Amino acid sequence: MPRAKILTELERGKIIAFNDLGFSQREIAKRIGRSQKVICYFLKNPEGYGTIKRCGRHPKLSKRLKRRILKEVSNTTKGCRRIRAEIAPQVSYSTVYRAINDHLC
Repeated sequence: MPRAKILTELERGKIIAFNDLGFSQREIAKRIGRSQKVICYFLKNPEGYGTIKRCGRHPKLSKRLKRRILKEVSNTTKGCRRIRAEIAPQVSYSTVYRAINDHLC
């Protein structure tokens, strides 16, 4: 299940303000529209919240390179192998194919 977005600066300020006013974590969660668990985690360590790096594999294709590949596909009749050879020789054919296919579907 995907994680939600981290708290914005505004939400963090509201949580601290509501906590200082004596609201419970459950009341704060209802007012802000976030889960009670995220409120609890934030209040345990407000300075350290959101500093842990997200894990996972980094994408081989950057957003810029992906846009360039898609632009090349839309403007020409070149195939994946030729586009890969010209634009992104550092990645495999299947990576280029997947980028194009994900965009079309």
